[in-house]
Amino acid sequence: MKKKLSLIISFLIILFGFGVMIFYSIPRIRYMYDDDLNGYVVVSAYGNAKEYSIPSEYKDKDVVAIGERAFRDHTKLKNIIFSDDSNIVLIKRIAFENCKELEEITIPKKVEEIALNAFLNCKKLKKINFFDDSELIHLGGSVFFGCESLEDIILPQKLKSIGSMCFYNNKNLKEIIIPQNVTNIYKDAFYGCDNLESIYIQSNFKEEEINNFLGNLQNKKEEIIKK
Repeated sequence: MKKKLSLIISFLIILFGFGVMIFYSIPRIRYMYDDDLNGYVVVSAYGNAKEYSIPSEYKDKDVVAIGERAFRDHTKLKNIIFSDDSNIVLIKRIAFENCKELEEITIPKKVEEIALNAFLNCKKLKKINFFDDSELIHLGGSVFFGCESLEDIILPQKLKSIGSMCFYNNKNLKEIIIPQNVTNIYKDAFYGCDNLESIYIQSNFKEEEINNFLGNLQNKKEEIIKK
């Protein structure tokens, strides 16, 4: 009798574990309401799927942010689809870290900040698309750190600051235009961008500030800085 009971318990434990595994492997998005942001935040994505869609609303409230670690280590992720009327205003830190199959992403128009390490080590990320009327103001530190496939990027005109090591080790980056509203580019923003051929600066920076954000590219300054 005891042996039979033990077998039944073992079977139920295995069945429960199997059920949990299936539950977490089904691709879907989990949301949490944020009082400060007055809307829902994407806090996690279950299932290591190739594609996820982010709606503009959830339970009749705006979806306003991609949360910390929401898609971190989703190694199969290739596509994030935002609705045309997306209400996302913030992409939080390490939101897409190590999404190693992600090749292209279009940043929603209302996003004002992309925070620290948001796309850290997305090694196949080739293209970041911004809308012409993008609201982006701040790119945080190390946002595109280690995105070694990134070839070119057109930054939005409303952008004001670029964080330290933002484009660190973007080996394939060849050209970038710094919009005129940018007043701060922090230390080593372009460190290790060894194939960078042109940086078009539309705003005014002192020479020491340029040296500061170029990092190890200071010796190429006369070749690559265009005004």
